[in-house]
Amino acid sequence: MHILKSRTDNFFLDTYRTPDADPHVLVIATNQEAKEKLLSVSPDIKVVVLTVDKNLQKDQDFGHVGYIRLLVHRTELLLALLENRIETFLFEFDFLWLQNPLSLFKSYSGKYDMLFEQSSDKHSMVTNSVNGGFFYMFPTNTTVKLLQELYSRMLKLADRIKTWPPEKKISQGENDQVYLNDLVSKRYSGLKALILPHTVFPDGKWYSLPESERKSWKPYVIHNNWIIGNGNKIARAKEWGHWFLNNGSEIKCNFEAIRNINSV
Repeated sequence: MHILKSRTDNFFLDTYRTPDADPHVLVIATNQEAKEKLLSVSPDIKVVVLTVDKNLQKDQDFGHVGYIRLLVHRTELLLALLENRIETFLFEFDFLWLQNPLSLFKSYSGKYDMLFEQSSDKHSMVTNSVNGGFFYMFPTNTTVKLLQELYSRMLKLADRIKTWPPEKKISQGENDQVYLNDLVSKRYSGLKALILPHTVFPDGKWYSLPESERKSWKPYVIHNNWIIGNGNKIARAKEWGHWFLNNGSEIKCNFEAIRNINSV
């Protein structure tokens, strides 16, 4: 949990430097220790601890059984929020935040059911695929129906792998990302979806772009993905000056890194 928790601390230092940072962030943790450490950053952080097996209370790798089991819990929570008509913005902590996108997202109310980050493939940043770790949901009947179907598929998958160990890898065609893309591509239940432009919501392919192209974009956030492992994500963030924690056991902010972030 330490590495993931470090990414979480970095997120809060990143967003707290933004004047219009929104305070309504709900963090989902898997153990009490993580909650207490997060609250040490700020007592205003809202943290909910999920009751999960002990073997899920540590880092989980994408595409493995333990990861899928955590995603079942996450999907269930998202569905509960939507069924209670709560507008919901899901994001993971591997992002650099440069601008607050909430005003932009809210301007699409009544026009779309869901807003998505575009997901690159090996050949291009321009695709019809969406990323399962960053999307905005308006609590419409259509969105609720889509999440109900997604949750149903995740439960069936969890049942098929219920006897498997958490570290076992599963088929690349069996995960929340695949199921979500299938539902979005078919415009399930009449879904109105907007895939956000990759020039303002780029994924990890941004890091491999020529400097001239990077400089011409004005991103709200940059997704630090397309790299495997939390440790590698942290290393890349540090290499690019996108890491705001000083070294050491205490949570201390690297203000020089924050001052330099406008050079992105």
